[in-house]
Order: sequence, then structure tokens, then C-alpha cells
Amino acid sequence: MSNEGHFTTNTATTYIPSEIQRARRHILESVEATGNFDGALAVISRSHIEHILGHKINIEEKSMSIDEKQVEQEIQDKGLTAPRLTPDLIDAKIAGTQYHVFYGTTLTVCCMLLKNGFTVTGESACASPENYDRELGEKIAYKNAREKIWALEGYLLREQLSA
Repeated sequence: MSNEGHFTTNTATTYIPSEIQRARRHILESVEATGNFDGALAVISRSHIEHILGHKINIEEKSMSIDEKQVEQEIQDKGLTAPRLTPDLIDAKIAGTQYHVFYGTTLTVCCMLLKNGFTVTGESACASPENYDRELGEKIAYKNAREKIWALEGYLLREQLSA
């Protein structure tokens, strides 16, 4: 049975930085030894991983775009203080990400794990395979997944405000 198209811990096509892979292996070994699988990986934060590794993880910042920064500054400059979502609040919801490129395609998927255990996905693909760049595909897939958090959190905030 092939693992193609599945987010598993052993697939060669899932991209996770090597430091995180090492921490993940350590965590999985610990979980397997104790037999306690109840959401163990869902609650692992970057600080937990850094503690296990014994040093800070240097991961490229992929969050707030220039446009978001400009809009956020304009909102603050205008003194708009009603409850609202912010780019920082959206970023704080993200617990981790995994990337997968489907074999023989340019389809890149970002599976974003949120701190509450829910996942969102973002995709990217090229019309011309000659233009494919894994790093760029991951950035676009990440951005598309992150955009979905805005809609979910916006709905949740509106529900809270209408109660």
C-alpha cells in the first residue's frame, strides 16, 4: 500500500525542517513508550520543541504581509478600538505546519495545525511544471491556509459579539 497523498510521519515527500523532525521523533518515541497518544502532538508548541532540542529554532517568518502591516497601522492610527481580529491573533492560533508535494505534480499542500487541534489547508500549483519552485509553493500554500483562519476566527468573534 502506497503512502502517496497521506500526511504520515514516514513519508519521504512531507517536508519538515530537520530540527523539527528530530524533535518529532523524540516526541513520538516518548509517546509510544508511554502508550499515551491522546492528542500528544497537538499540544506540542515551538517552545516545547526548542526545550527538547536545547536551542532556539530559526524558522523563516512567514506570517504578516506588507499589506496586513499597512492595514493594521491604519486601523491603529485611526483609533479604531472595537473588538477585532489582528494579524498577531491569527498567527497565535497556529501550532504547526506540514507540507506535502504530490508525486509527479506541482501541487503543494500546507496542512496547518491550529492550537485547538483543528486543521486548515492551503494549496498551490503551477500551470507550467518548469516554473515549479518548492519554497515558493510552500509560501503560497501557507498564505492560502492562513487566510482561512481569518474567516473562521471572524465568524467566531461575530458569534461572541452577537451573544
